[in-house]
Amino acid sequence: MMVTIGSYMHMLRRRAGLVLRRPQWHAALRGIGWVLCGGVFSAAALLQAPMPLALGLLCGAPPGWPALLAAIGASAGYVLFWGATAAAPCIAWLVLGFGVVALLGGRKLPLEAPLLIPALAAVIVSGTGVVFLFWLDQAVATHVYLLQVILALASAWLFRQLPERGNMVLDALRGGVLVLAMAQLLPLPWLDLGYVAAAALTAAGAFPTAALSGLALDLAGITAVPMTAALSTAFLLRLVPRSPRWMWYAAPALAYVPVAMLTGVPDWTPLPALAAGGLVGFVLPHPVPAGRRGETAVAQVRLELASGVLLQLEEALLEMPEPETDSQALLQEAAETACAACPERKTCSVRETLLELDGSFLQRPFLQRENLPEGCRKSGRLLDALRRSQSHLRAIRGEHLRRREAKSALILQYQTLASYLQELADQLTRRERPTAPRYQPRVTAQSRGREMANGDRYVWFAGTEGRYYVLLCDGMGTGMGAAQASGQGLQLLRRCLEAGLPPEYAMGCLNSLCVLTEQGGLTTVDLAEIRLDTGRAALYKWGSAPSFVVDQAGIRRVGRGSPPPGLSMGSAPEAVERVSLRQGETLILVSDGISAEALLGLDALLPGMTTGQLAQKILDCQGERENDDATAVIVQLTACRTD
Repeated sequence: MMVTIGSYMHMLRRRAGLVLRRPQWHAALRGIGWVLCGGVFSAAALLQAPMPLALGLLCGAPPGWPALLAAIGASAGYVLFWGATAAAPCIAWLVLGFGVVALLGGRKLPLEAPLLIPALAAVIVSGTGVVFLFWLDQAVATHVYLLQVILALASAWLFRQLPERGNMVLDALRGGVLVLAMAQLLPLPWLDLGYVAAAALTAAGAFPTAALSGLALDLAGITAVPMTAALSTAFLLRLVPRSPRWMWYAAPALAYVPVAMLTGVPDWTPLPALAAGGLVGFVLPHPVPAGRRGETAVAQVRLELASGVLLQLEEALLEMPEPETDSQALLQEAAETACAACPERKTCSVRETLLELDGSFLQRPFLQRENLPEGCRKSGRLLDALRRSQSHLRAIRGEHLRRREAKSALILQYQTLASYLQELADQLTRRERPTAPRYQPRVTAQSRGREMANGDRYVWFAGTEGRYYVLLCDGMGTGMGAAQASGQGLQLLRRCLEAGLPPEYAMGCLNSLCVLTEQGGLTTVDLAEIRLDTGRAALYKWGSAPSFVVDQAGIRRVGRGSPPPGLSMGSAPEAVERVSLRQGETLILVSDGISAEALLGLDALLPGMTTGQLAQKILDCQGERENDDATAVIVQLTACRTD
């Protein structure tokens, strides 16, 4: 059961990573994240009073849209959780805090004086409390007032340190603050999100993170069971020698039971949330163990630093503003050019009317004389000038689109390499035993070329961690050009996969290369990733022909069509299909020179055929394009001998 859950969570983590690394989604998800974070931190409470943790988040947010979205989310959260009356001073904190961030956030002064903005946050909270006390007669207890001022200073300083990663103390403090805020979120009576967050951080974090998460739950006062002791004990369960990996994620729930029994507090409502939090901890990145020694530690630190540099470059590209097109200036230039030699240019009302038009006038599909203002004596010259401006506008927009595609490709490369380097750094400290393969692959391929250079290229090779790859690339057309395009794509994918990059990252690299070199659609990709320990295969298809699986029931088609790589960074991604080869099934990969309908009619001829005979029979299923190259790759698995 735990293996199934672990596989599912691993797949979920990978799919989430794929979504996050797409530039067109990245900015939108970040914006939604700032709104949600503002709303979550507005729920933080101590002594039944709202705390300015959302103000601290606002002070740590980048100036501009992130800060504004965090302020909007926090304002809505304060009203939702505390009511309009109690939320009034909190919203005043956010308005003044946003003003501080807008004025000082991007300047050099806060860098030279790191405590400036945190001190201003404390002044905002203290001044707001005085104003609401004397002018609006809204008083709070003295100890609550002092606690709000202190937390404003501390949380603003903490969130200002967000760019600093890898600091165990800061990570633990951030985790405790997050748990404190989420402890007030109760979507279901038995699912307090504070318990979920605390259990996830305990399962995936270091000991300080677990201890501070428990302390945050104790300060929130949502249970009488000492959660600091429970979560600290849960972390110690992870240190049991040769303990199974599932104990890491079940430890928060397992440790809570004896602690609750010893304290004599029969409160079992946190158990479902702690169990759910343990599963969430599976998808969280695990910290680097403290026992790094010698050359391994040096290599790990360098990989982590390189990953951080790439992430910083990615952030810089994401924050780079998009170029603007001044269509109004082009319209004015066309008017000046057309009216330059007109004797009535100084008194012409048509010229004034033209200059008052919006720049969208040039965005019409094709300008005609009927579209021009009435009364122009040089309508032909004006029409020619406007059409030239239209062509200039289209050229400018095309250049901006190419730059945007190149920027997206670079962002994708930085994200891919940063994730890969971080995974390598994490693997240096793992002590996992390699999984023994249970199956052996057997691959047969035959190809028919219409010219001396075959445009279909294929290869099969062993990957990392028990993976085996079968790759088929079909170049556009036939001849030397198709062979070069498919060969380049095949070599790039092979090197990426042999280095340990996941197929999604490797195919993203190929897509970026095709976009940057303007070679979109020149090759297709048909990739089978086979797990030799489970006998299951994942088919990654990008513009390729459908594949087929042969089993006892006959032949069935697998895979769906998609555009080839390189058309754009925002085009449809590769299609993924999952099949099983454990029961003697046969996987068939073909290029588009094979007729799928004719291949499906081979059902009666399959029993007793060797793989070579089957491949030759498939090549006889000629497609609609008689002059196209044709290739058939047959993949089967056999069980390994155990003696």
